[in-house]
Amino acid sequence: GLRFFFGVTFFKRLFLIAPALFWLSLFLIPLLSYFLYFQVMEERSFGKSLREAWRQFRYAFGGTIGVLLMLLFVTLVYYLLLSSPVFGLYMSLLDWHFTGDTGSLSFQLLQAAYLLLYTLGFQLVLPLFVIGLGFQYLSNVEYAEGRAMQARIAQIGTKNKVYES
Repeated sequence: GLRFFFGVTFFKRLFLIAPALFWLSLFLIPLLSYFLYFQVMEERSFGKSLREAWRQFRYAFGGTIGVLLMLLFVTLVYYLLLSSPVFGLYMSLLDWHFTGDTGSLSFQLLQAAYLLLYTLGFQLVLPLFVIGLGFQYLSNVEYAEGRAMQARIAQIGTKNKVYES
């Protein structure tokens, strides 16, 4: 029963499964984000979006993984700062100076500020991933298809005061 589940074989399986889940998530997060970008921005069908997401992921594999690792590092630093003992020390000093009892308004405001920092952290980190991978997607599409260059080529022959010299 429980001895077999939490025995040596459980920890052997854990050390085999945990790195596999990490590497699988490292590949699935950008692939699924590219898929969502093609679904939302390009308005393509499910199969075409999946095919284009795989093509973009293979095309700029190193850049995509690099952007993802940088975003993970920024997230790690932010949450390490929030969970550091120094932050807890400052919060306890504020709690000690400004609050008398748990029912006071200053205690409730301090707790609301503390919760706001953690909630704001999630609200900042998740859009950071979406924006970072979105920039990577747009960079890949521009490099592969040259949309801005095609728009400039289409402007050739039309009178435009900006590009005339």
